[in-house]
Amino acid sequence: IRLWGSLFNYQYESSVLPILIFATVVPAFVAFLALFIVRDKLKKRLVLAFVLIGLIPAIIFYGRNIFAYIPYANVIRDSSRFLTLSSFAYAVLIGITLDTLLSKNKISINAVSKYRQLIGYIFIFLIALNWVPFVSGALYGKQKNVYDFRLRMAKFPSGNYEVEKYFINKKGIGKILYLPMGGHLNLLYDKRFNGSFNAIYDSFAEYSKIPGNIFFTDKGIGRAYRFAKLLQSSENINNTSSFYDLLSLANIKYIVIRRSTYLLKKHPSMDDYIHKFASNNNFKLIYKKRYIVVFENLKYLPIIYKLSSPTFVSGRVENMSKLFDLTNSQSKTGYLFSDNLSGQQQRFILSKSREIFAMNLIKSSKEKNNPNAPLIFRTPLAGKYQLFVQFNKKLSLKEIKDLYLIINGTKIQKTNYIKKNNYLVNLGNLELKKGLNKLIFNSDNNQVSNSVGAGSVVLIKRAKNNFLTKVTFDKHNSMFYKIKISNRNKSFFLIFSETFDSSWKAYYGRVNWLQALWHKPIPEKYHFQVNGYANSWYIDKPGKYEMTLYYKPQSYFYIGLIISVLTFLGCFGYLIWDWRKHRRIEKV
Repeated sequence: IRLWGSLFNYQYESSVLPILIFATVVPAFVAFLALFIVRDKLKKRLVLAFVLIGLIPAIIFYGRNIFAYIPYANVIRDSSRFLTLSSFAYAVLIGITLDTLLSKNKISINAVSKYRQLIGYIFIFLIALNWVPFVSGALYGKQKNVYDFRLRMAKFPSGNYEVEKYFINKKGIGKILYLPMGGHLNLLYDKRFNGSFNAIYDSFAEYSKIPGNIFFTDKGIGRAYRFAKLLQSSENINNTSSFYDLLSLANIKYIVIRRSTYLLKKHPSMDDYIHKFASNNNFKLIYKKRYIVVFENLKYLPIIYKLSSPTFVSGRVENMSKLFDLTNSQSKTGYLFSDNLSGQQQRFILSKSREIFAMNLIKSSKEKNNPNAPLIFRTPLAGKYQLFVQFNKKLSLKEIKDLYLIINGTKIQKTNYIKKNNYLVNLGNLELKKGLNKLIFNSDNNQVSNSVGAGSVVLIKRAKNNFLTKVTFDKHNSMFYKIKISNRNKSFFLIFSETFDSSWKAYYGRVNWLQALWHKPIPEKYHFQVNGYANSWYIDKPGKYEMTLYYKPQSYFYIGLIISVLTFLGCFGYLIWDWRKHRRIEKV
C-alpha cells in the first residue's frame, strides 16, 4: 500500500505500469469509504479507531521536531517505519468496507445500495491491479536507478559455511572480525553485486551465532562508537601496527578475510590484508581456501583479565593510535581517557596510574595568529615528563638539534634529541609543574619552528611497570560471568572487554539474577571506561574469592517475562472458566 510515500518506495513506483498508476490510490479511497457507509454504531467506533491508527505515520512525519524532545524518541530514525501501522489499519478498513458492500444489510446511501455488490467487486478488481508488479516479477527485476534496491539472491562460496560451522562448534573463542568491514559486500564473482547501492548485506558477519561485523549508520552513537570508528578507519588499517593493537584491545581472536569481495580504492585489497597478517608473527593461518582465509590472533587479550595499574591519558579516544607508538609496556592496554572520566575519577586514577599521557595541547587563543605562539597545556601532576613532538614535515637530525625550548619563560637548550621516526621526535625529559604550562619551540630555522602545531605534542610521565594477569572465569551467558580471583594483598583493575555500560555490575561472591536486585555491587565511582570502550573496576580486596559480573537490566527482563507468562496463564484460565460456565448454563 502506497499511502504517503517513502524513501524506499522506488521499487514499487518504478515497477507499476503507467496505465495502472490510478489504481494505487484505490486502497486508500476504499479504506476511508468505511467512514461513510457503515451504519452500526459499534462498528463505526471501530472504523474511527483504525482511521486514527492509519494517520499515525502522517502525524509523526509532520511533527518530527516535536517528537525529538520526547525521551527515547531517537529510536524513530525514519518515520516511514510506522507505515506498518497504516498498512494494518488499511487492511482492516478495506475489509470492513468490502464486507459492508457485499453483505445483505442495507447501507446509508440508497443510490449506492442498489449497486453495492457490483461496486464491491469493482473495488476488489482495482485493488488486485496493485498486485501486478508482484505477480509479473517486475518488482524483482533489474533496478531502474541508483537507490532502487531489488530482491536478489547470491550464492556464497562453500568456505563461508565451513568457517561458520567451525566457530559454532568451538567454545570460548573470543570475538571474530570479518573483513571487509562495513555491513555490505561487493562480490567479485557476481556483477549484480558490484558498485554503489548494489552490495549485498553481510549475512555471515551480522547474523552468525558468533557475529563479527562493524557497521556504521548516519546515526552512529554510543560508548564504543569512537573506538569502532578507529578500527574501521583506513588510517589504522593501513597503519598495521595500530590496527593489530586495536584488534587485541577489542578481544578479537579470529580474523576472517573474504577474498571474493572488495572495498573502495582508499582501502587495501583483501590480498593486501592476507599478506600483512601472514607476515606478522602474532597471527597464525588456520584456514585457507580460494575465497576465504582465517587467521588467529596469538596476541589477543582475553575478555576478562587483571591489570596492576592503568595508563591515564589526558586527551581523547581518537588519540589512541598515537599511544601505541609511545607506550613502553608489553601489554598495550588499560588506557583511561580524561574525556570519559568524572573529576573525582580522574583524581583517583592519577594516584593509581603507571603512566600519564598529556595529549590535549592547545594554542593560546590570544596569539593564535602568531606562528610562534606558545602551546598551552595542562599537566595533571607535577614531575618529570618525556616530551614527544610530531612535526608536519620530515626533519633532518641537524634541524632537530637546532631546536630549543622555552618552558614557562625559561630557555632550555637540548642536546640529547632522540629521533623516533621521520615525524615523531623524542626531545628528552622535562620537569613540569602541575596545572597550566607554556611551551615554545624556537629555532634559527623558522620553517622548523613553524612546523609544530596545536595537538602535535605529547607528554609522558613514566612510572612503575604494568602487569597483566589472566583470571579464571565461567561464562554462563552473554549477561552473566563468574570469576575466580587470587589476590596477594595487592589492588588491581579488573578489565571486562564488553561495551561500557553503567548497568554492568561487579559483585563480590556468587550472585544470581534475583539476588542482583538487592545485593550491593562495587560502587559506581570505581567503575571506569577503559581502552575507549570497555569496562573496568578497581578491586582492593586481598585473598582468594569469587566475583560475579552481571548485566542488571536482565533481571528486570526476567521479572517482566514472569509477569507476562502469569498474565497469559491467567487470561487463558479465565477463558476456560468462562467457557465451562456458559456450557453449564446452556445445559440447564
